[in-house]
Amino acid sequence: MAGEVAARPVSTATARAAVEQLVAAWNEGRLGRVLGPAFCDRDRLAASMEVRVPRDARLRLLAVEGVQTLEQGEEVRGGRRYRVSLIAVVARTQLEYEDPTRGLQRLEGRNEYLLRVREPLP
Repeated sequence: MAGEVAARPVSTATARAAVEQLVAAWNEGRLGRVLGPAFCDRDRLAASMEVRVPRDARLRLLAVEGVQTLEQGEEVRGGRRYRVSLIAVVARTQLEYEDPTRGLQRLEGRNEYLLRVREPLP
């Protein structure tokens, strides 16, 4: 990351908003657009999801259980300064879909997400 800034842990509310954006992208079929360029096998993930995930499946965020700020720095874009943080978020999610023979299915999972968060600085 670019310059140094005073370390400030990313709030749970900010982390939750970031995970909600990720969940919305997943539900709207635009996950590939929010994954970073360094995400390993990004194209393979999208192709796999088309085959393995039911078309009517929806992902819901149930809870954010933990947030840890791993790295932090400063970035300037368009003349504005931003604090850029790499965070680890542990979240509980639920995948919901309608199975033709078994009815409504709810699959809960607990996952860790590594997210890059950009917050404006004064």
